[in-house]
Amino acid sequence: MKIIFLITAVLLSAISYSQETWDYLPVEVTNNYHGAIYAIDENVVQIVADNGIFYKTENGGENWTQFDSGVQEFFFELAFNGLNNGYAVGDNGKILKTDNAGETWVTIDSGTTEALVSVAVNSQNSIWIVGDNGTILHSTNDGNSWTANTTLTIENLNDVKFKNENIGYIAGDNGTLLYTENAGNNWELLAIPTSDDLAALSLNGDFTYLLSGYANLFFSDYGFSGIEIYKSNNNVTWTHSPIDDFLSGASDMYFLDDNLGFMVASDALLCDCCYVYIDKTIDGAVTWTDSYYEETNAANCNAN
Repeated sequence: MKIIFLITAVLLSAISYSQETWDYLPVEVTNNYHGAIYAIDENVVQIVADNGIFYKTENGGENWTQFDSGVQEFFFELAFNGLNNGYAVGDNGKILKTDNAGETWVTIDSGTTEALVSVAVNSQNSIWIVGDNGTILHSTNDGNSWTANTTLTIENLNDVKFKNENIGYIAGDNGTLLYTENAGNNWELLAIPTSDDLAALSLNGDFTYLLSGYANLFFSDYGFSGIEIYKSNNNVTWTHSPIDDFLSGASDMYFLDDNLGFMVASDALLCDCCYVYIDKTIDGAVTWTDSYYEETNAANCNAN
């Protein structure tokens, strides 16, 4: 992944304007295959890439500043609690924290060597992290110490999100979907109509959206091929729609509300051809249309 998730940075930071045109931003992230973004507002966007390299813009992507944490590891997700306190999670139990808006990052002891894949903040000082082999970590003191829970599942957990302080979900492999309505004091396993892997959650509006498919399918330890999207407004009745226009499935999704949503995917194929896609729905995942499409040869590839 060279620049592809920077398109997604535009997606998350400018999505409230129902983005109709897409363009690459003036920053190049090289030798990167993982990473994540976090848009604090339409101007301030933070990025973490492989080997603990961070990027920050304060003017909507026109200019970027690079920061090097010095931690040689894969990083998968990033979350902020306000403007200053941020957390990045990665392979081998790595957690990095900033308390000065990304100017410097320090390592926090997680107490585990499992890959940590997703992080979310549900209230002041309360941070949740999930990862491989059912790992769930929770901090109530802004990340200074962590309590581990590995009793709920043994499945790899891929995403954690909270709709508000109390209502949250954790999605994982083999159809694992955990739910809390009391700020994580108790979690229950929801029954859903698929046993496929769940890679992404979106909780905006009245519906819960799930990206379903297959983890680790295409030559990547942390790749994902999404083939269906499920949605529900009651955790009981789920409807689904297939993803049929991406060569290797969707890698991520984001819904602004119950109707407006986007999917992103990229493919680097043996045919010396590379693709970048963004699809858009305005009817709650019933139908999708191309919002961005790019095809290049391998020498000019923006996909991983």
